[in-house]
Amino acid sequence: MATNELDLAVVNGTVVLGHGRYRLAIGVKDGKVVALAPEEHLGKAKETIDAKGNYVLPGVVDSEAHPGCYVPFEHDMTTESRAAACAGVTTWGIQAPTTRLGTEPFKEVVASTDVVSFNDSFPSGRDVINRVSHVDAYLTYMLETDQHANEIPQYAEEHGVTSYKLYLQTRGMKGMSDDVDTNWPSRRAGLGTGIDDGTVYMVMENVAYLGDPGIVHIHPENWEIGRVFEERLRAAGRTDFGAWTDRSPDFLEAHHIRSYSYLASQTPGRVRLYLQHCTTKLSFD
Repeated sequence: MATNELDLAVVNGTVVLGHGRYRLAIGVKDGKVVALAPEEHLGKAKETIDAKGNYVLPGVVDSEAHPGCYVPFEHDMTTESRAAACAGVTTWGIQAPTTRLGTEPFKEVVASTDVVSFNDSFPSGRDVINRVSHVDAYLTYMLETDQHANEIPQYAEEHGVTSYKLYLQTRGMKGMSDDVDTNWPSRRAGLGTGIDDGTVYMVMENVAYLGDPGIVHIHPENWEIGRVFEERLRAAGRTDFGAWTDRSPDFLEAHHIRSYSYLASQTPGRVRLYLQHCTTKLSFD
């Protein structure tokens, strides 16, 4: 009988499932949920947690987080993964460029020469996650160069990374000198070179060859047009919150979604796209 004893029981809670809410107890053994049942039918457990009438939900998978963007990776992973766990996030998708995975020294502003292969930065990122993270995590590489695109098969095989992010708004950075930073989420966020559509297509093509579960995430927002609106707003002296919205009208997102969805459709097997944080109705009309 003792061998069937649960390690943990969660009782007196309302369990939220995909099809409704239920007054059920939860049984856990060997780190896995093994039973959902009325409390009187659950059986004995080594430890019992009283949910005190609260809702009990499955852990959330957050597909986009950027720890290490503005402070060292280890610091953010230590504190922010704890916050994620407190908020119910149990699996974190860490999206990071090669310069923001725990390599040292941490540089607040990166240059194009700081952008290296993920073969060089993966070990430090993996070690930090394994050492300090309070939640499960997986990596999504933020790719910038043709080298990155060409190394995708190796990243998948040796690093286990099958999701890749393209920051499309950094297209305007391509060829920009290291002492220029007109794109706020670029050099200070660890992106050092910017991309062009050739790199974008190579990424899509190589991820398509991976097949399932390979996927390309895109940040759709045309900042090349956005800078025109920004210049006009600055000239008008706009500093209100609405200026942020007016700087990036809805068609800038919709344009990228249409353009890069078409590009994805031209790859072998039609690579899967994840349209990150879309906010406008126009994007899907």
